[in-house]
Amino acid sequence: MLEGLTSALQARRLTMPALFVLEMIKPWRFVASQLLLMSQPLWGGSGRQAVDRYAAWLDTPDGIETLQMALQQARANETKSR
Repeated sequence: MLEGLTSALQARRLTMPALFVLEMIKPWRFVASQLLLMSQPLWGGSGRQAVDRYAAWLDTPDGIETLQMALQQARANETKSR
């Protein structure tokens, strides 16, 4: 799950904006997970299962930090390959 999200953000060149947003929502991670769950009806079919996984991931204490480290590692690898 984490690798897929990291590669999707990297492919869209959204690594830095994602890191910025993740840093901003750190204190609000519980609220963010609940908002994500509230928006669940807007996601059709299989999207609902993904929303459940992401909301559960946001509820974990180290969820955001794990994604931040993965994004920073991906960014470092991207810079090395240039």
